[in-house]
Amino acid sequence: MSVGLDYDGTIADTNTMKSEWIKTNLGIYIPPWRTDRTSCIPALAEYMPLEKAKEIYDDFQNFIYTGEYARLAPEIPGAIE
Repeated sequence: MSVGLDYDGTIADTNTMKSEWIKTNLGIYIPPWRTDRTSCIPALAEYMPLEKAKEIYDDFQNFIYTGEYARLAPEIPGAIE
């Protein structure tokens, strides 16, 4: 059986995971609803240079969307039904 994950918030809640990763690794709280690229990079840039914020966002996106970490994404309630 093959299982696919949809990372745009339809099936898997990666926004909460991104918010937790930022808090744990950077000590910065970004609410889950602000973790999309368009919102998150400017929010990170309040704490660091813009280019560094872009680099960090790309790095943690690669981490979250690959390997074991991606399998931990909680499902959106009711998505499977």
